[in-house]
Amino acid sequence: MEKTYDGQTAAFLAAVATCMPRRMDSEVMQGWITNPDALKKALASLLCPPMMKEEFDPNEFFQNREGLWRSDAFAERVLSVATERIQLPDHIPSFTLPKSMGDSEIRRELGDNHVFGASECCMVIASMISRQPNGEDGDLINDGKANILYVRGKDDEVFTVDVRWYADARKWRVRACQFDDHQWHAGNRGFSRNSIFGS
Repeated sequence: MEKTYDGQTAAFLAAVATCMPRRMDSEVMQGWITNPDALKKALASLLCPPMMKEEFDPNEFFQNREGLWRSDAFAERVLSVATERIQLPDHIPSFTLPKSMGDSEIRRELGDNHVFGASECCMVIASMISRQPNGEDGDLINDGKANILYVRGKDDEVFTVDVRWYADARKWRVRACQFDDHQWHAGNRGFSRNSIFGS
């Protein structure tokens, strides 16, 4: 997205200045002034979702930490081949399963070109988790049901990625399984590449 300096930008900068911590002394201010790269990184981390940052490292994002757990299989099958930077829309369309469905049936419902590339998958998931870090409502269903994506990963194989919010553990869990026509319950949510990136 191109950076523009208009009335809204001026109002935003004024709001930032107004909300600057009162306890920030001149020495701290001077430290940021003399280290603009660090200031730029700090602002990007606080104010921008992952797809809007100048750099996004999926291997850095998908580390087991407070609020997020990812399987070793996800790291090996998807993260290992995620190398591109992708920009995404603010809303990620989805398909809610109306009944119990197998992978093959879900994939027919998702339509052509529904399989994500590894980089696309990582950016989509990171973007949604970043907007729902504590299990808030959003594009990802957050009641323990699965969010399902089909991803072309290592060795050009298609894997099923399952993202779920575990309320007891207070974290998102991200797994990658081999495609085996698993049965998914009604109410689970599927995501298609085509609905986000087009053909």
